[in-house]
This record gives sequence, structure tokens and C-alpha cells, in this order.
Amino acid sequence: MAKLVKAGVTLRDQLNKAYSNRDKRSDGWVGDASHQARPSDHNPDKDGWVHAIDIDENFGPGWKKGTTAKEFADQLIQYAREGKDKGRLKYVVYENSIASGTYPDKFWTWREGNWGHTQHIHVSFTDKAEKDGSKFDLPIFKPEPEFETSVGDLIAEAKEPVSGMPYPGVNFIKYGERNDYIKAMQAQLIARGFEVDHGASGNYFQKTKDAVKEFYRSIGLTSNGMKMGPKAWDRLFGN
Repeated sequence: MAKLVKAGVTLRDQLNKAYSNRDKRSDGWVGDASHQARPSDHNPDKDGWVHAIDIDENFGPGWKKGTTAKEFADQLIQYAREGKDKGRLKYVVYENSIASGTYPDKFWTWREGNWGHTQHIHVSFTDKAEKDGSKFDLPIFKPEPEFETSVGDLIAEAKEPVSGMPYPGVNFIKYGERNDYIKAMQAQLIARGFEVDHGASGNYFQKTKDAVKEFYRSIGLTSNGMKMGPKAWDRLFGN
């Protein structure tokens, strides 16, 4: 009997919990006839383990189709690049790009090509995923703090730089966090002409890190982009 590896079950359950209204029409795990006609991680191995899942790119109402999916895929490969997946991830495919740990010079970075999977994210798992069902600690799964009034949304709606927002503290404005202060920072960066690919999502991940690093460079400071300090924050908000 076919059975999905435990890491695949966990990742799918985490997504379903975080995005309970997401579209599942392109979801899948057991290979169909076309998969069975060729080698595929969707096909059960000799022990019945299936080492792959497909995740529909539409994460549900309130999210632009595909945008959150790309952010999730980016976070997943970053997670593997940092070794936090415990060797459970084999490769990830989305929008004709693939990422894996196969090649040292392209270690868990996107490689463009004719890889398909344009309506869903494909995730393949290693044998380690069969028994290890521990959770994937991705920023996208962290609950966003509730605010009576979302400052981040107000700044995003303004679509132009604002001033006077006090620095909330480095514990809130650092890589891997998800909150309204980050959303405000992202909206302000975008308003000032810096590129944040996924928009003001409130998630501090790779694209936000790159934008912060570029902002530091623009004001004559050096940073790896892992956090935004008070001096840079004050420059960003004109304090």
C-alpha cells in the first residue's frame, strides 16, 4: 500500500493549517499512469513509500495567485541550503526552475530550464523523510501578531514614503521574523524604490534581506541584510 513519507505529511499538514482555504486542485502525491510509465518520486518504492508531493500554487483568498507560492518555495530551498531540513529535502521544482543540493556551485539555488510545474510546487524527499516527520520551521508558517490597526497596511496603502515611525527594536526587524513592523518596513522600502519581490508580506526572508542590504548601501552603510538597525530605520522613515 502506498504511503507518503512522514516529512511530506507534515509539510502538507502545516500548509493546510496555515492556509485552510487554499486551492488543492493541483495537489497530489501518488503517481498516475503517466508517472508510472517512468521513474518518478511520485511512484511508491519497494516498501510502498512515496517521496514527493505537489502543492497547488493558489494559497487561497486574499493572496495573489502564485505570489505566496513562490515565497513558500524560496523559503523551503533556503531552509535546505542552511541544513535545517535535516537532509530530508531532495529537490524543489516550480515555474520551470529547480533547486537541489546536487551541484556544489548551485547548492540549493534556483536553476532555470524547462522543468515545468507551472501550476504547482513539486517537492521531492530523500529516504530520511520516511521516518522523520518533524515540523518545517519556515517563516511563512509563523502566526502574524494581531494589531487593532495594521500600520503596515496603512503604509502600504499610502504608496509613498511616510515619516515618523519609531523603531520597534531589533528583535522584531530581523531575518526569519513575521510581523506588522516588517510589513511597514517593506512598504516603505518599496515606496522608496527598492525591490521586494513578494511585496509587503510581513515576512523577513531572502528578498527582504536583499532589499535591506541594498538600502544600507544606498545610505553609505554596510550590512548583510539580516536585520535593520535603529540608524538605518530612522533614515528609512526620515526620523
